[in-house]
Amino acid sequence: TTADLRQPVATSLATTHHADVAVVFYAGHGIELDGTNYLIPVDARLKADIDVEDEAVSLDRIMQVLEPARRLRLVMLDACRDNPFLTSMKRTVATRAVVRGLARVEPSKPNTLVAFAAKAGSVAEDGDGAHSPFTEALLKHVAEPGLDIRLALGRVGDDVIAKTKNAQEPFVYGSLGGAVISLSIKVAVEVERDGDDAREDF
Repeated sequence: TTADLRQPVATSLATTHHADVAVVFYAGHGIELDGTNYLIPVDARLKADIDVEDEAVSLDRIMQVLEPARRLRLVMLDACRDNPFLTSMKRTVATRAVVRGLARVEPSKPNTLVAFAAKAGSVAEDGDGAHSPFTEALLKHVAEPGLDIRLALGRVGDDVIAKTKNAQEPFVYGSLGGAVISLSIKVAVEVERDGDDAREDF
């Protein structure tokens, strides 16, 4: 609901002030209005385009909450669906654009990535299982221990393109520096092997 969606956004700012990494994942409906992306809660009615700012949460607002994180700000949106309000929403301004998919984003802060399930202006598949192809691929790769987030998102893209037979191409906006950043640390395990002394002698 609107309240459920806004509550964590409002309370997360204190947490991100002390964070190295801040991650947001959202699955559901999104909408683009005049180039601004909004996340749509389940109780939104959006009878007119002017209602979007009152009933939805803008992606810009979420990005502001993540700004204090020091090493990585990551937003993953499985929200590039067909707009369910496209035909019923009244336009208060005739030139106001309400289109399919989401608008491309250009993060203003470094070390920020925004991953779309489908590139700007296109829509994503829901899939036929418990998760969409995008979310399924995220679950498989993003938390792989020691895997850099850029490589992880690249593998997500490869999986989705393969599964949808090139019908859907995930896209990542933003940039990171040169350091390796993974969401899960790879722990080195020491294994004792018989014959190590002999190998060293050899």
